[in-house]
Amino acid sequence: MMASCFPSLVARLLVSFFLILQCVVEGKVSGAVQPEKYDRFTAGFRPPSVPLVVVDPYFSVWSMAENLYDDVTRFWTGRPVNMSGMMSIDDAVYRFMSNEPFLPEESMKQVNVSVFPTQTVYTFQQDGVQLVLTFSTPAVWNYLYSFPVTFLSYYVRSVDGRNHTVRLYYDNSAEGTVSDNSHFVVWERVNVSQNYDTMRIGNFHQNYCYQSNDRIDWGYWFVQVAADPSVSTSMAFTELSRMSFITNSPLPPDDKNQPRPCDDMTPALAVAWDLGVVSPGITLSRSLTLAYDQVYSIKVILMKLLRQKLLRENQVNKPICKLPLTYLVCLLPVCILWRHHGGYFGTLMAPQWKQEFGSAEKMLAEVNRDELIMTMDSEDDRITSQLYAEGGSNYTTISSLAWRQATGATVAVYNYVTDETWMFMKEISSDGDVSTVDVVYPASPLFLWNYNHSFSPIKLILLPILNYANNETAKYGLNVPYNLSWAPHHLGTWPVCDLPPNRQEQMPMEESGNMLIMLAYLVKRDGDLSFLEPYWNLLSIWGQYLAASLPDPEDQLCTDDFEGPSPHNSNLAVKGMVGLRAYAYLLEKKKETKEAEELQKMDLNFTKIWWLDSMDGLTELHSRLQYNLHDTWSLKYNFLFRQVMNFTDIFTDEDITRELNFYMTRINEFGIPLDDRQAYTKADWQMWVAAMGTQDQFETITDLVYSFADKTPNMVPMTDWYYTFTAELKGFRARPVVGGFFSRMLLNYAVKA
Repeated sequence: MMASCFPSLVARLLVSFFLILQCVVEGKVSGAVQPEKYDRFTAGFRPPSVPLVVVDPYFSVWSMAENLYDDVTRFWTGRPVNMSGMMSIDDAVYRFMSNEPFLPEESMKQVNVSVFPTQTVYTFQQDGVQLVLTFSTPAVWNYLYSFPVTFLSYYVRSVDGRNHTVRLYYDNSAEGTVSDNSHFVVWERVNVSQNYDTMRIGNFHQNYCYQSNDRIDWGYWFVQVAADPSVSTSMAFTELSRMSFITNSPLPPDDKNQPRPCDDMTPALAVAWDLGVVSPGITLSRSLTLAYDQVYSIKVILMKLLRQKLLRENQVNKPICKLPLTYLVCLLPVCILWRHHGGYFGTLMAPQWKQEFGSAEKMLAEVNRDELIMTMDSEDDRITSQLYAEGGSNYTTISSLAWRQATGATVAVYNYVTDETWMFMKEISSDGDVSTVDVVYPASPLFLWNYNHSFSPIKLILLPILNYANNETAKYGLNVPYNLSWAPHHLGTWPVCDLPPNRQEQMPMEESGNMLIMLAYLVKRDGDLSFLEPYWNLLSIWGQYLAASLPDPEDQLCTDDFEGPSPHNSNLAVKGMVGLRAYAYLLEKKKETKEAEELQKMDLNFTKIWWLDSMDGLTELHSRLQYNLHDTWSLKYNFLFRQVMNFTDIFTDEDITRELNFYMTRINEFGIPLDDRQAYTKADWQMWVAAMGTQDQFETITDLVYSFADKTPNMVPMTDWYYTFTAELKGFRARPVVGGFFSRMLLNYAVKA
């Protein structure tokens, strides 16, 4: 667009030159995080794992080492997905990313790493040259789902007052595109634009949505760089590309020996830049774009075309069994593909960005790196400043890490059947489940606090669950009647939603309470009931179930099911009572005042019984783990939404103060145990509890969680389940529940709203 403003090529070059000169003089290099923002983080923090490319559950690459060059980069499971980096300084070559074969033995010195909500910034130094390497993923609504990319930005400057000749190198293998490294892969150059050099690599056999393990087995990994005389690219055997760079030779020509196994003469996409001379006072920068295309839009397009035909001929509301034969012929290939591969109850859904751009090539042609980097810088500044104001540097440090982990467990798709955006969340590591309600719930504070009116993540995550529970799956090709009196636990195993109700992990009070509470908050925040119109009968069933089951949950599972059965669980009872009050709130807003008042009175009576049945201790009054167990206790994190929703008519502020004061007497070195049975705890539930405390209590618990993250010996994407004496992982990794770290932010926002 700028070209029309400057008809002269010379004029355009002069403008570009002076803009660059201004940036250099002022020190404003696009994408370089400004120094003052680092002051909000705790210096010397060692993340248990560093997010590099964390876009969604499949496109997820981490550094599980203290230094980026100490280990290969890895998928969240720990399986290698290698990306490497080298720098040549005055003809001496060093590695700064990965320790794979065919890389130099010597590495640059890593002097810092900082994890912002949307960016990870590494700083290296060697031989008088500093390299700042930034991994930038637009993990803010709704950029992440419009541009599922990560930018790698390299900023190079002399720090010893001398000139240096510098070259840079990057490569990645195909390991991130296959579920088994013996699978055959293919690669090619893609014509995106004359302004870009774009390569892609992927599985030869595109097994769309095939369930074998947590690794993807279809789609293509893209690497794109700006076309420039200083850059060269290659698709060839990793060893050849790396040795060419090390010996200062041209990168090898593209390898034509394909398809071949991913681990056979490992093919890689490689990029090399010759920066020439880096002079004192000048920062030179280069960047590349990584993207992943899951490539099953053609299947969705078939469904879209069929739906358009049904709409034109007034057939859209008919059940499949009553459609004319011509429609069934159209549906047959889709049903066969779903039967073997998956989707949402019969329909494969493409990523949201496909609806906007149609193809990865179009998306990559239109992605504006500088604009997105500016947005990320602004969002990082906004989020970290608010976190710091609320809880200081330790809180900012762990919550920024939690942000990347939680957002990276989600994906947005376009639902062509109803013409709207939906979102799904993967449970990750504890199970491969799709949109587990008692995982969405602990993660919800981040997604409820940070939203915009045009993109409400929790609402978009809850819609597919509501559709399933409301018996609306038939229109997607598979009729799975939901006949339970309580909310579902999850939708299926990622990425397939097909779970019949008799195969659910039944948590009746847990999930019904979770759903009603989250829906009530959405209504409170947005003042909008319209999206619930199709679901009032469903909500009534869940509300009546809670009313009939309280005040004693009897022998039910709760979200902490890894601890085993816990009948008469008093914390689960709190969930049910807050959930029932949330349903009464929804009825209030619907102007069904009489029923709402009756439920409120009933709920108030339940809370009085709860107090009598759960109180324990003489000198240290607190609530029990179970109604029937004396001398026990547990973290009552389920009080949080009583505070968030301002339900002051159930329980009392004194109940919560008393609980918090008791917990502060049970502190171990790295946290407060979940209950008296074991020495382990949950990081997310601790932060829910901390949110309800005084400022001193909040900061004390936050410091414990920070200390765990900093000292844990398990270098994996942050676990939420660990031992409070040793900081060792008990189980789980990379789960989105760490979105619960934002409970304090949500509570304070709700109170002020």
